[in-house]
Amino acid sequence: MSIYFIFQIIIQCHFIYLVILTLTTGWSFCWLLIRVLMWSPLVLNFNNKHTLKIDFLMLHLYFLLPNKGKVWSCCPKNWKSFSSSCYFISSKQRSWKESQENCSTMEAHLVVINSKEEQDFLTWNLNKSHDYFVGLSDPKGQRHWQWIDQTPYNQNTTFWHPGEPNRVQERCVVLNYREQWGWNDIFCAHVQSSICEMMKIYL
Repeated sequence: MSIYFIFQIIIQCHFIYLVILTLTTGWSFCWLLIRVLMWSPLVLNFNNKHTLKIDFLMLHLYFLLPNKGKVWSCCPKNWKSFSSSCYFISSKQRSWKESQENCSTMEAHLVVINSKEEQDFLTWNLNKSHDYFVGLSDPKGQRHWQWIDQTPYNQNTTFWHPGEPNRVQERCVVLNYREQWGWNDIFCAHVQSSICEMMKIYL
């Protein structure tokens, strides 16, 4: 069995693996396309001494790109892309804890809002009649707000509605609309919509 034939089998198996992974994990078609494009132009040449020459620029890039920086990014199906993150907006009503657990099943977490630009992007995609849990909470009821991913809470980058937060017993936060979009503290057991966030995959 020739080395060329073995490589052909490897490439075909890898392609099948990528298709199955895309279908079962929900990654978008662009993710599959990128990976296939990196493998498909493989050209194998043999010289007279039967030494293998892989004259394949894309294969070369396939191994070098991780060290050269991020070149192309993808989000899962039905997720929205902004900056380095992907966002999933769920209209299903859940408690804060259940919302976070739902995000975790998708290898994500409740959204962490780090800038006005991110806040504006999210609100542009939201329904004004819904309240959306975000990844901010006060677990001990001491007004020590914590982001779910341990990002430091920055008082200078907050978007509370006027007069909020206003009750120590309300330990979880929603993003909702009151003439304008802002944050409101509510009881964690209340059921609301939610926003999940994950980092983009870079290829």
